[in-house]
Amino acid sequence: MGQKKPWNSIPRINWAHPMTRGLISYGYDVGCGPIDLVTGGQRTITNSTSPPFGGTKSSKYGSGLASITGSVTTGLYTLPSNANINNLVVASPYSFACGLMLTATPGSASFNQVFTTCDATVNTPIMIGVASVGTDNFWFNFANGANQNTAAGALKINTFQTLLGVALTGTTAACYVDGVLNLSPAVTTTSGSVPTSQPAFFGLRSSAGQNMPSGFIYYGALWKNRALKAPEARLLHDDPYCFLIYPEDEMFAELGTSAIQIFPVTSYWQSQPEKSLVASYG
Repeated sequence: MGQKKPWNSIPRINWAHPMTRGLISYGYDVGCGPIDLVTGGQRTITNSTSPPFGGTKSSKYGSGLASITGSVTTGLYTLPSNANINNLVVASPYSFACGLMLTATPGSASFNQVFTTCDATVNTPIMIGVASVGTDNFWFNFANGANQNTAAGALKINTFQTLLGVALTGTTAACYVDGVLNLSPAVTTTSGSVPTSQPAFFGLRSSAGQNMPSGFIYYGALWKNRALKAPEARLLHDDPYCFLIYPEDEMFAELGTSAIQIFPVTSYWQSQPEKSLVASYG
């Protein structure tokens, strides 16, 4: 399929696909914000002030809710909590990821969370953010610990990017950018359960001084009791929707054909009384 959403419809998860083992939350932006395709939970918009809330916009990788650079106390939108999410970091291994596109360079040393799990106060079991030490890097955070900053140059503008954090053990982690290992920090990755933790997009639920970057988050995902490996990190970047089934896929499968076969690109000659007309369809 590639990095662009193949259809504008709402897909379902193909649970037979190996990438779905251990998947406990998958927030897929259906064009007006994410739906958790694991639980069916729908997003809640927690900050509709513009900026930073950009509303539904189109992009070259698909439509979705956009963020506009701005300073906030309340992040933009969340998905519902459940016991699996609350207990994500109680034990390793676990993994978390998001696919995004930033449309403007974030400010240097900014407090920019893009995908997190968090409660309503200051507890943040996992976080992915941008530009904590410069304008061209990402950072990962495990179990309310210190930010782990990527190498300079990891952040690209107007480009689909994949951020994957993996808790390998209770004291070791792996951080991937665009399917490539970028960091292998020695950090504490586990902590106690955090009740009412929710997947949060573009900011924490409540924290003063947050500065939102401009862009889109196409999905945010959590895997419990699973450490994604290098080949899976690569697949997640190159073909992020490989484990989703869209209604259009099933329609064409039932017909035993494809869109190209249904709408062929052909030419033919059609005789007319005094001339010939070339007609093309497709």
